[in-house]
Amino acid sequence: MFEEPEARLYDEVIDAGYHDQKSYLSELFKILVKNSSILELGCGTGKMTIPLIKKGFFVDALDKSSFMISQLKYKLRKIKVYESDIKDFAPRKSYDYIISCNGPFSIKGDEIESYILEEEELIEVINKLSSRAKIGLLINKGIEKNGLHLKLKNNRRFAHFETREGDYMIMNHLLFKKNKLEIFRTHIKKRYPFNKIFRNAKYIKDYDNFKLIKL
Repeated sequence: MFEEPEARLYDEVIDAGYHDQKSYLSELFKILVKNSSILELGCGTGKMTIPLIKKGFFVDALDKSSFMISQLKYKLRKIKVYESDIKDFAPRKSYDYIISCNGPFSIKGDEIESYILEEEELIEVINKLSSRAKIGLLINKGIEKNGLHLKLKNNRRFAHFETREGDYMIMNHLLFKKNKLEIFRTHIKKRYPFNKIFRNAKYIKDYDNFKLIKL
């Protein structure tokens, strides 16, 4: 869960290089069928959402952080955003695509990484979402970024460290102002064999930064 201080600084952290949003968006614009409907999972402050809408796609969004949603709605009021944990969310309609780009799922090598820490629950959520994705699920290929240091405005620095313990990833986010620690957060994710989770897929199409999956 991202709290209010992180939500305010999230765009700056992304722009400083935490995620390569430009590469993800550039490829999405080539993959997506023109004027298609999208549900974006883990929309955050709208760094992906808003450019997709501006390109003519019909986008609904989901995030569990009210603080992140507030930042998004400050920038774009006319958007349907669901505030919910993905485990509790049931889409009310179908979409052409359901997208997770560094959201609740991402692909790391031959594994899928998720905040959902139980395999049966992950499969249940993916099956539930897939049933509402007419063309398929689009999940980004993430990169390993342990030991990432980013310079921000106003003498702030952001640091990201992660360690692996078995199948679990322990992610630490630290925000400093000058030499004073302002924020320290720990997030836990788990990695699962991709081929096991998607063993019943009808097809999987591989792109540079994404996989398109239809169950």
